[in-house]
Amino acid sequence: MKSNREKKRAVLIERTALLLAASSVISSAALVSCGRRGGGEGSGTSDESITESVSETAREPLSTVIIDINAGNNGDEGETTAPPDDTGTASGPVVSLPQTLDMGTKYTDKFTFVCDSTIYGLKSLGMLTDGRSTKNVVTGQGGSLFLGSDEPLVFAPDLGGVMSVEAFCSKKLPEYLLLSLGAEDLKKSGTPMPLEDFSASYLALLQKIKSASPNTVVICLSLLPGSNNSGLSLSDVEPYNARILSAAEAAGVYYLDAASSFSASDGYLRVDCDAGDSRLSAAGLARLLELIRTHYIGNDEQQ
Repeated sequence: MKSNREKKRAVLIERTALLLAASSVISSAALVSCGRRGGGEGSGTSDESITESVSETAREPLSTVIIDINAGNNGDEGETTAPPDDTGTASGPVVSLPQTLDMGTKYTDKFTFVCDSTIYGLKSLGMLTDGRSTKNVVTGQGGSLFLGSDEPLVFAPDLGGVMSVEAFCSKKLPEYLLLSLGAEDLKKSGTPMPLEDFSASYLALLQKIKSASPNTVVICLSLLPGSNNSGLSLSDVEPYNARILSAAEAAGVYYLDAASSFSASDGYLRVDCDAGDSRLSAAGLARLLELIRTHYIGNDEQQ
């Protein structure tokens, strides 16, 4: 039997073929129409039959293929996907989210963010619809969240205070959850967390989240390059991002690659996106929200 991914690829191929077929029919219609206007007869094709042929093809949903914004950064061609159809779902390859149409703030309003200090400005700077009063952004009680701790703890006053990420998810039951975690572990005491430990901890956390809230669409955000005095450039975080992607695949969740979008020419965090100490500025957070909105995944697409 075909896997979900194979089925989605088949749908994409079928829709692309339909698009090409429709274009061919429309072109033929235009040529015949021009011939009729020029007085030509005897083409053997009536206007009615052409109209009927175009109408029959147009009844099928057609897709525009959109390319991943990060395609080509590592020599790959990138994956493609179709924009949301009339039902609001996207078709195409999953796991590493490709670019789609901008789904607007109504989409990001559905998100809960479990994060370290890198993107906590979503709450402290009031970047979401409900501003600084939002209950949809949580981090550790001290403003940091470490993956390598025995049990990452978040502070959610509305749900009872300090609790594990797993407990938070079981109480919150978010529709979408974006996980931004790991940067603190690379900065801690100047000794990055070993890759194998990082992988094991990340996967274990994803499995707990999935167990606690199985209907939540989980998206893992890649680590971003740090400030230019942090010692964490794009090349430093890439090995860890590869492990995040692998963990996402193993857990059956999604991965959003944003690292290259925030990297300056020197490999560090873009100046206009840097609020200091490797945290995103208001401009950087606005850019992140745009990336989320333009890398849509329907809540019925969960693997």
